[in-house]
Amino acid sequence: MKEFISEAIQEAKKGNTLYGAVLVENKTNTIVARAFNTVKRDSDVSAHAELNLIRDFCKQNKILNLENYTLFTTCEPCPMCYYCSLGKGIKDSFWFEY
Repeated sequence: MKEFISEAIQEAKKGNTLYGAVLVENKTNTIVARAFNTVKRDSDVSAHAELNLIRDFCKQNKILNLENYTLFTTCEPCPMCYYCSLGKGIKDSFWFEY
């Protein structure tokens, strides 16, 4: 788990905020996607790290259900991100606030 949070922090450092996220495939316990917050860069209030990750991963892999994945983020997800992850089937989310 420490490795996943560390990776999320590295993603956060790529953006202009402290928000980063990684998606881990449960069976292999490997990181399959990474993202960071791009709200300012994209002028898009919905471009949170979690939504960027979910949107991009689902689009690239042509899947809708993420029930076999776990989400790790650098902070507690906002209601928009939380409900999006639930809607996609993500049952487990972990965050570390720094």
